[in-house]
Amino acid sequence: EGGHMAQSEEGATARAWLIRAMGVLFGLLGGAAWAVLLGVLVFIVPRFEEIFERFEIESGLPVATMLVIVAAGAVRTWWFMFAPALAAAVGAPVLASVGGRSLAVAVAAAVFGMVSILLAAACVTLVVVGLFAPLVQLIGAVGEKH
Repeated sequence: EGGHMAQSEEGATARAWLIRAMGVLFGLLGGAAWAVLLGVLVFIVPRFEEIFERFEIESGLPVATMLVIVAAGAVRTWWFMFAPALAAAVGAPVLASVGGRSLAVAVAAAVFGMVSILLAAACVTLVVVGLFAPLVQLIGAVGEKH
């Protein structure tokens, strides 16, 4: 019976370590996803804005594209507000997983990290769709002229 308790305790310790590791992993992946989104908004969207201006199509841009351009402008203007949010998206799950004594906190941190990853991925998808929709229209218009 003493051997069974030792195995059970080892299993609980291994599960706790795995859950804490998941919180750290999801926190880091969520942070990377948000960093990619912010990078696209700060560095890539302005290049698309230049293309739209060069071809004089900024007045006929879809609503999604205009929202992406406005969001990029907000991030560039108020970057000092977004930097702490990015730090929190990474730091909260990592710190809660590593420093928390409660396994429930570690589970919540892992779930927060997963939700953060999914939300960032959805935002990146919306940005990409918003940017490429007018390019498809532009390519079609150029093709019709030739």
